[in-house]
Amino acid sequence: MPVKPQEPIHRIEDVGDGMKITIPYRISWIGIPVQLAWLFIWFVAGISMRTGFPLILRLLTAIPWLVGLALGLYSLVRALSGGEVLELTASSITRYYRVLGFSWPRQYLAEHIKDLRLASKRREVKGNELAWLTAIGNDEANVLAFDYGAKTIRVASGLEEAEGKQILAAVRQRYPQYLEDAAGAKA
Repeated sequence: MPVKPQEPIHRIEDVGDGMKITIPYRISWIGIPVQLAWLFIWFVAGISMRTGFPLILRLLTAIPWLVGLALGLYSLVRALSGGEVLELTASSITRYYRVLGFSWPRQYLAEHIKDLRLASKRREVKGNELAWLTAIGNDEANVLAFDYGAKTIRVASGLEEAEGKQILAAVRQRYPQYLEDAAGAKA
């Protein structure tokens, strides 16, 4: 029996003078129950602190407990309802993070964008990033990356390699200038 090819998780649409690429987050179905169990234990442990401890200790532990609970809930909701939207035009690439229907944009101007490419997601996780905390994707997934001035911007996390190549092919057809490297050579 032949193996059925996997369908891509992304969608590419032409919108007016641009291109819209929608990429939902990949969900780790093993990570969801683990995260739910962690949230339950975190919640029960925090509620049990209400009695038997001095008031000052309860107040001092309430703030980090609430922050931990909020981060845990956010990462779960983000995994289940979120994604990224990339809007490409001749003048910019705009990245939107989506969570529960809300989104916030980051716009990158075309004149500073060089060498859009497929890159490995494996990199050092900084303390201000929550990627390690979420129930999203796998660690060996790929991202689209481009050089923006002296910084490398990574977008569209969790792509399979073949899927990333499909997106780059669509971008190459419409916006080949984004795939040029700093020397002006096309990728």
